[in-house]
Amino acid sequence: MGEYTDNNTWVSAGTIFSGSTALSGSFTYENEATEVGSVPVPGYNNASFTAYQDAFSDIDMVVGGSSVTADSGYGLVGNNVSPTGVPALLDVLLGYSSGSNPATNLSSLTIGDWSLTGFSFVFVNGYNSFVEDDLPLGAPGSSNLMEFMFSNSDGIGRKIRYQLDSIEAASVPVPEPASVFLTALGIAGIWVRKRSAK
Repeated sequence: MGEYTDNNTWVSAGTIFSGSTALSGSFTYENEATEVGSVPVPGYNNASFTAYQDAFSDIDMVVGGSSVTADSGYGLVGNNVSPTGVPALLDVLLGYSSGSNPATNLSSLTIGDWSLTGFSFVFVNGYNSFVEDDLPLGAPGSSNLMEFMFSNSDGIGRKIRYQLDSIEAASVPVPEPASVFLTALGIAGIWVRKRSAK
């Protein structure tokens, strides 16, 4: 974990979090979210990323024993973009939630004089990971970076970068049509028996 300024110049870790602070959490990813335009992303030489509203939702994290939540977040898709300082073209999907957008309902988190203003994470970062600027289907992230944005009462901004151990996808089982039919048939049978008994 490290701390750096908005121009990506590394500085000392400071007093926001210690180097041993644990981070864990979960979110829901929706690959059919609505496209809402494009934005330049500084960390990728200001390349234009396609923005999708509510691509991420139900964001729940625990950092240093404190809870951080947001109802929704944007998905930013970059096709064949180059990270600043890296001579490689990658397909990138970023998750982003900002306190400047009230719709995300970002929870408050204050550490001393520092207040959380937003967070972002790399969900997919690889070669030829998806088609053009469409949201990928939702494979587990192939990168493991997460950033928290803080500011203090003097208006100074800081970013904290985490190196995550893993990003895992959890599947939600969907009932098969036959199972749904049999369940409905069973409920109907119980209802008929109760009426007959009366």
